[in-house]
Amino acid sequence: MKKFSFIVFLSIFLILGIYLEGQARKIKEHRFYKNYDPNTELLMRGKIKNVWISPDNKEVIIEIKRDNKIYKSILGSEEVLKKQNFKLTPEKEVIIKGSKFLSEKGEIFIIPDSLFIIEENQTYHFRH
Repeated sequence: MKKFSFIVFLSIFLILGIYLEGQARKIKEHRFYKNYDPNTELLMRGKIKNVWISPDNKEVIIEIKRDNKIYKSILGSEEVLKKQNFKLTPEKEVIIKGSKFLSEKGEIFIIPDSLFIIEENQTYHFRH
């Protein structure tokens, strides 16, 4: 009887853990977009220099070069972008519309509202 109770308890604990992890991931995805500030909105044209995934929270980040400066933009979770078949490669010219965001570490990022890939004539919307 003790063995059965332990197995039931362990099963419930594991299921609850998996559920809470999924909920936490959803909260993280929307964490940046809640900080979208229309007062700091910008429109910028540049070339993608790098695409990488943050090891901390699995967010896809792109670096855009414009006028010899590099700007970072948080696009969203790797999982969500893969589901949407979203692919970016360096050297593509883009126009990004977004809001400035100051991270917990003091880094400035752009939270995109939309990203237009010029050579593909394709616009991706992130906050809708």
